[in-house]
Amino acid sequence: MIRGDSTEYELLIKWCQESPYAGEQGSISCEIGVREGMGTKIILDHFQPEAHVGIDPYANLKYQHYDDSPAYQCDYTDDMYHQMMKDFAEYTNFQMFKMTDIDFMKKFNYMDGYALVHFDGPHMTKDVIREAIYFAETWLSDNYG
Repeated sequence: MIRGDSTEYELLIKWCQESPYAGEQGSISCEIGVREGMGTKIILDHFQPEAHVGIDPYANLKYQHYDDSPAYQCDYTDDMYHQMMKDFAEYTNFQMFKMTDIDFMKKFNYMDGYALVHFDGPHMTKDVIREAIYFAETWLSDNYG
């Protein structure tokens, strides 16, 4: 069962539906921090991209989630990953990358621009800024050479 842990999914639905890129042929969307998948499901159902990329390492990693908290281990287990993959089996336009955001950005630094990106992974300010710069640069290079 696809679940979520946010209280602001209605905003994501609104942004998906109001985007000028929603349903556009060739559109690519992304979510960093898939967890149990509700954000990705909303994007797939309401933004309707041609391709959607999910990025999440799972594996119960220990890391600092927030600026004002120490590092701790969450419950992002491989069992959670396997269940999420079963839940999304019908979505043929979904590609999951089981890796950290940093590993993804290093490995796929040539990707074309994304029409929508949902940052729901690491929540530290430096991590969000790094992700925003990476995705803004891919979008700018795709749209402005």
